[in-house]
Amino acid sequence: MKHIFTEPYLPGREIKDRARHATLPGVFPTRKASAPWIRTRLPLMSDGLIHLETDPRVVRIAVYPPKLEYSVWHDLSGRSKVRSVSPDVAVLEDDGHITVVEYVPIAIQDERVGFAERVLALREIYREEHGCGYAVHSELSIHIEPRMTNLRRQYEHSFVDDPPALEAVRDALYRHSLPSTIGAIRAAVNLPSPCYQVLGRNDEAVFSRTLAETDRHFTALMQLAHRGEIEIDLSRPYDDRSVVRWPRYRPEVNLR
Repeated sequence: MKHIFTEPYLPGREIKDRARHATLPGVFPTRKASAPWIRTRLPLMSDGLIHLETDPRVVRIAVYPPKLEYSVWHDLSGRSKVRSVSPDVAVLEDDGHITVVEYVPIAIQDERVGFAERVLALREIYREEHGCGYAVHSELSIHIEPRMTNLRRQYEHSFVDDPPALEAVRDALYRHSLPSTIGAIRAAVNLPSPCYQVLGRNDEAVFSRTLAETDRHFTALMQLAHRGEIEIDLSRPYDDRSVVRWPRYRPEVNLR
């Protein structure tokens, strides 16, 4: 199944534009898929992708991998029926392990008769026939707070391009001992606030304003965390008291 991360394939599902959908599809910017954005099937999928996008162990995401057909037996008739599944994503981790994931709200799981048995059957099929894992994620695993809010903040800051701030904060981490806190690291690094300017015809500044509300220290820490260079305590909402430590897990591949 690894070929779907490097070669073209026929998607198992298509979320069409300009069509009515009961699941509120959306668009999710990403750095880990073959395209710069993903057409998500439902909001729960977008939230699940935030977990994948900020997890340093995840190196590639394949969206809507090929549909899988499988047989199920019915004891009453003694015959088999062909069923199909169209997963939402396939996830490649830095150790080479692949997991196929479906995002299914818990209410939908409760409505579907035999859903738990279906999950068990698909886990066995994917493991034995494709050598990968299979998982179903719902709000119960994705929307744990304050972890979800913290990961969302990491994701939002990941698209900021500020190499000088990133290098300054990284240098401070290696010069000072960890564990530390966000506030202590901010105090140890002098990063001036960016300045917004409007230039005239001769490139002279006709208007300027210091963007004091822009926290370059925090953005750099968020980026280092989602790259796996540091860990920030997810058990409480991020603030100046949040603990920063060296990661317990060191990724083998780190996408920048």
